Parts: sequence; structure tokens; C-alpha cells
Amino acid sequence: MRAPGWLMCKSTQIAPSNCLASVSVYMYTILVRATCNESRGFCVLPFRNGGCFLRTKIVIGTLVGIIVVLVGVLFVTWMSDRKDTSRRSILYDFDEADVDRLNEMVHRHANRKGDYLMLIPPIIDGGYSIHDVHSNGRVITWTIDNSRDGMSSERDRGKQTFNCLGISLHTDKEFYKYTLDECYDGYEGSFTVFSIRKDEVLRRSVNKLGFNRFFD
Repeated sequence: MRAPGWLMCKSTQIAPSNCLASVSVYMYTILVRATCNESRGFCVLPFRNGGCFLRTKIVIGTLVGIIVVLVGVLFVTWMSDRKDTSRRSILYDFDEADVDRLNEMVHRHANRKGDYLMLIPPIIDGGYSIHDVHSNGRVITWTIDNSRDGMSSERDRGKQTFNCLGISLHTDKEFYKYTLDECYDGYEGSFTVFSIRKDEVLRRSVNKLGFNRFFD
């Protein structure tokens, strides 16, 4: 008659909710089937009810190895995705990934490295307002083209170009604010040229994951 410990070994076949857990539990089940066998003497730790348990160190060590490999694969994939994202030059989602890319441009300019971005913010009223941003590592040229914005006045409609020596990021409870510093050619000093609401960034990021119903 099989010991109760064997029934416990068989009960490990569960349906996990994610990929990493799925593979780990699957491998655990295979190990249990292969090793939890009284007649071969693998289950060496007795229970009070006469059952047995497989060699814990072997299973735990194997599972840890599997999880480490899987986490490594997931990490490499995640870094590859971030690298692909960081190469993008046209931003229009303005989720966490786009904010990271915009922040990368700020850091690159601070380190005297060139970069280029085109920003197309979501339409609120009117039409698109396109921001064309060039940096050669010394001067940053930020051009705003709102000629497609039907809500802007005739006097303000068109292109505005700012030439500045620096750009910086400032945050408060509600906004990410991008400030041009040490400007010249008619626009002197520092001023906020672009801002993004933090709650909107979060909402767009969550929407990408398919949880938009929580924000409707």
C-alpha cells in the first residue's frame, strides 16, 4: 500500500498564474514524480503517519537553479526591450517609457552627448502641436510647430524656435516639467517648455497593460 506521503507528492500538480511559476511548478512536478518513490529509497524523511518526503535539498537546489535561469532570461529580454525603446526618436504615447526616453535626452545633453526627439502630445483641443528637439551636446534647439492647431490664434500660430545651452527636469506632485536654461536669440533666461501630468503618464502606462477599465 502506498504511503500517504506519496499522495502529498502527487498533489503538487497545480495550475500557476504566470509563466515563471508555471515552469517552476512543472519542473517541480517532474522532479517529484522521478524521485518521490518509496521503493527506491529516495524519500528518506519519515512523517508520523508513515509517509515519506523527497530529498529537500535536491529539489530546492534544482528549483533555485531553474528560477535563476528564467529570471536571467526575463532580465535580458527586459533590457533588450528598454534598449529598443531608448532608440525611439518619435514620442506620442507619453507613458512611462516615453518619459524615460525624454529623461534620457536630458541626461545625454548634460553629459555633452547629442540626441534628437520629435514629441507629438495627445490632442486636447484643436490639432497637433509638434515639438522638434535637437541637441548637439552643447546647444539644444527646441522648435514648437502649432500650425496644425486650429484653436491657436493667428498671431500665435506657426513655429517658435528656442536655442538654449541647457535643459533640466523638475517635478512636483502633479507634473514632470522640462525647463530650457540659459537661452538666447530673443528668449533669455529659463522657462518651462514642456510638461506632462503624472497621473496621465500612469493612466497611459496602465492602459498599455490592459487595465484601462480601472481608470474609466
